Amino acid sequence: MNSKTNSLSYQLRLQDKRLKLRSQEIYDRWLIAILKDQPESMSAGVASQCIIDGNYAGLLSWSDSLGSAVHGSVTDSFVASQLVALIKKYPFPIPEFKKLAREEATRKFLAAENRCKKYNLKFRLLTGRRWNRHESTHFRMASWIRHVIGDSPVMHRIYSKCAFGPGASIGIHGNETSLARKFLAKDWSCTPGALPYARSALAQDFHVWELLNSRRDRPVCLDFEDFCKRVDEKVRLVHNNNIVFVPKTTMVDRTIAVEPLLNGYLQKGIDLELRDRLKRVSIDLSDQGRNQELARLGSLPAEPDPYVTIDLSSASDSISTEVVRRLLPPDWFDLLNSSRCHTYILEKTEHRYEKFVSMGNGFCFPLETLIFASVCAIYSKPGDFTVYGDDIIVRQSVASQVIKTLWQLGFRHNTGKTFLQGPFRESCGADWYAGRDVRPLTLDYAFDSVENVIKFYNMSKRKPFWDSFFSPHREMLRELIPRSLQFQRPFYGVETGAFEVPFDVFISSPFAKYNRKICTWSWLEICRKACPDVKGISSDLRYSTV
Repeated sequence: MNSKTNSLSYQLRLQDKRLKLRSQEIYDRWLIAILKDQPESMSAGVASQCIIDGNYAGLLSWSDSLGSAVHGSVTDSFVASQLVALIKKYPFPIPEFKKLAREEATRKFLAAENRCKKYNLKFRLLTGRRWNRHESTHFRMASWIRHVIGDSPVMHRIYSKCAFGPGASIGIHGNETSLARKFLAKDWSCTPGALPYARSALAQDFHVWELLNSRRDRPVCLDFEDFCKRVDEKVRLVHNNNIVFVPKTTMVDRTIAVEPLLNGYLQKGIDLELRDRLKRVSIDLSDQGRNQELARLGSLPAEPDPYVTIDLSSASDSISTEVVRRLLPPDWFDLLNSSRCHTYILEKTEHRYEKFVSMGNGFCFPLETLIFASVCAIYSKPGDFTVYGDDIIVRQSVASQVIKTLWQLGFRHNTGKTFLQGPFRESCGADWYAGRDVRPLTLDYAFDSVENVIKFYNMSKRKPFWDSFFSPHREMLRELIPRSLQFQRPFYGVETGAFEVPFDVFISSPFAKYNRKICTWSWLEICRKACPDVKGISSDLRYSTV
């Protein structure tokens, strides 16, 4: 069995190499086949010609025009959005696209910084004036926020929730971001303002006391001053975070800030505390179901005052410092302000932040939710709205007031993803047209491996619309894999493991086995195996029993 498994592993690696060499050709041929079956109203012939000519810029332009067009039926709406989803995020192997995507992300980031600068100046000027026409609105928002999070943070609760997240930090990057890598790092990066809080947070974890114990063969010293001294010896003070780029669409990247290690540790505790406080007003950031359900209800016809969905552009990048100072209780502002980075490095140049937080900050998501929810709360009945990050759902009757107040605070709604009229609503990964799920299946990876081919094949069967749309062309993907590697299973599972087929097809598979002892079927599928992360971790830093 081992020799057979090794042989299959070798065949998989060989097939992956073949697919990688032909991935763009496979995508072009498969997409042209899909476009040939579309109605003339979609102008699919234009897209097919762009593919034949290698004019991928023209193909992306065609998808943009198709996505912005108005479609009269639920089927046409789905087909159009599905075609766009197969193109807009696909990783075309064109260096110019990657360069343009980074330039566009940089432009949007700096534009948001410039807008935050203007609003910071605006609110500083308003602070000294006796009369401000928006004062009562801001006071009501601040009162609601105080009701939700309280006048002051309860520090021992925040410290007990602090933890290292799974992502990269300054000094910890790439695939080496495990918990051990962070605890056992040569030094811990931290900003000066966050260090006092970080000391107290680390002191809540006895494993840190053990880690910093100079002699493993002696009892741990529980003197807090000595502990702080040892933390300071391990800390490397920094003043900025680093802006990096990750793919968002083919032509636009997303900017994310890589935070110092201990800042991220502290921000995690603040994040969890804010999430718990938001549950007081029925906003649960661990569940998108409420947003998705209200979006569905808003898409139903014949509703006198339906729910509408509002999406904001560059929401996290538009939270200016003075807006947060104006709305949050002073003690909360001081904690958050001390825990964040005040400067950033973009393209090897250091700049001072005008925004309060950027994407990548640990408490960015609950903070923006809190601010946007406070806007909705002053115009809506309690519980008659919901917010999940920058996905906002309110009644149609108050939507214009909510949008107007958001503009006054420096936030801009995305007109292409905000739906105030008609039968379509979109929120938290759910698209509804007159109560029907029309969310397209996004293709944001190439068919360059057996696992990716299997993944798209299986995903294309998960929903009725997807199943009917891809049914004529699904087998074209399966034929890319040799029969010796066409693993099959009769149930749902990990999307990349094996082709999901009906039971009668499965039992004829050469990989299906029936175990008479336990009276059940078994099969072969592709499984990823975790590897121990020990390379590069010095033996003298590991825990020992000495």
